[in-house]
Amino acid sequence: MSAPKSIAIVITSTRTPRVGPNVAAFVQNKLRLEGEQAGISLKLVDVADYNLPLYNEPVIPAMVPAQASFSFEHSKAWSAEMGQHDGYVFVIPEYNFGLSGATKNAVD
Repeated sequence: MSAPKSIAIVITSTRTPRVGPNVAAFVQNKLRLEGEQAGISLKLVDVADYNLPLYNEPVIPAMVPAQASFSFEHSKAWSAEMGQHDGYVFVIPEYNFGLSGATKNAVD
């Protein structure tokens, strides 16, 4: 039997007030039964919990981890969390007809 899979449902809104956590919980509830049947765990991950500044690392993201490493604890924690999962569902707010800056920053 293969190892259990994990999918992160990533809340990328960071503004207050925000509805992202409510939307993500709705998505998690809709996917829970099918996920359990398939042996997949679903975890809510909130970008706001990591307090990520605009990209402030001295290395280019494409270089991590093969040629360099992160310097700051917030980047290390975020990277470690994302590395635990096999897949991702992003709950992204729309600001001015595009994705939020916090979403882009977290992905980069």
